[in-house]
Amino acid sequence: MVDYETLVNGLRKLVRNINTAMLKIEAHFGADDIPKMSEAGFELVKALVKCIVKAMAFPSFLGTPRADEKMEDITIETMKIKMGFTKEGWFLLKIPALLPKKNKEASIFISNVVASAMRRFFKGKDIELYENCVMIYRHVYHHDRPERRYRDHDNVEQKAITDVITIHLLPDDAPLLCELHSCSTSGHKDETQVFVVPQGEYINWLLTVKNSKNELVLYDEKPV
Repeated sequence: MVDYETLVNGLRKLVRNINTAMLKIEAHFGADDIPKMSEAGFELVKALVKCIVKAMAFPSFLGTPRADEKMEDITIETMKIKMGFTKEGWFLLKIPALLPKKNKEASIFISNVVASAMRRFFKGKDIELYENCVMIYRHVYHHDRPERRYRDHDNVEQKAITDVITIHLLPDDAPLLCELHSCSTSGHKDETQVFVVPQGEYINWLLTVKNSKNELVLYDEKPV
């Protein structure tokens, strides 16, 4: 079992790594070195995620009652993940951040939070599965971000989120049952939207959502 000193010293080291990454980002920004600034950004993400994971071990270490449940409450509330069904019967998951590039630590953290949020949303619900569907990843970039800083779709980690959604809404994510599409657009904030739409309604989705700036109303239950 990890002792108190080991846990605290590990956190101190990670905090130093966070500060070091921040200093690198600031230095590369001053030198207008975008590639190195981006690399330092990934160092920052890695250090932050590791620090969060280690910090979350504290309540359990101290024997706090219902520690796991309370940690789940905090992460879901902090991430502000939203989900629900549109009036058309489409499912929509909204993550208030861009998905990371293919980075193990960040992907695991985000997918775990999404899994917790979805588990709570679907608890007690009798949901009809989408047997032939299109899962659409819509990456929304803040409108002030230059287009050259949009990421290529094949560099964004989507598999972990797809797996979580499949557990709750699909019998299987096999290619003939679930098509995967990706698109990007600009908006008033960074956000990742994941839609699950019946295959026959994909064109309707394109006409309704792809170029729309309006927020969709979400319902807890799928409309009949």
